[in-house]
Amino acid sequence: STAAEAAHPLVTGIGTHYAFLWVGTPPQRFSAIVDTGSLRTAFPCDPCRACGDYLDYHESGPFDPAASSTAQYTGERWSQMYSEGDGWEAVVVEDEVFVGGSDLEEDSPGAERFKVTMEIGCQVSLVPAAAQAQLAA
Repeated sequence: STAAEAAHPLVTGIGTHYAFLWVGTPPQRFSAIVDTGSLRTAFPCDPCRACGDYLDYHESGPFDPAASSTAQYTGERWSQMYSEGDGWEAVVVEDEVFVGGSDLEEDSPGAERFKVTMEIGCQVSLVPAAAQAQLAA
């Protein structure tokens, strides 16, 4: 494959950049903030009753591990706090992930061949100000 086939642009958001991650089997699309200061990747999962209105600060709905035949819970939990005081808690799920465009068939033909298995944080709660802080960033 050529570099052009594997390249997918970052999307400019409100004060940040994000990329589209495709997670699971069949793949579900998620917008993920590109944060070079964070060690882990996490986003809201279904159900996330303590995540606020995630559609206000994420381009797509929550990840549904039950809808992925390749998702496996590891039994671990992660948490992340940011210097501005917000953060999240998550259960850890291992699943297949690849970067693609906003539409898998139109923007990303063949992107699935670059998938890797990785651990992701399935957010189960946000520190109260997290949703608003992400919007204002």
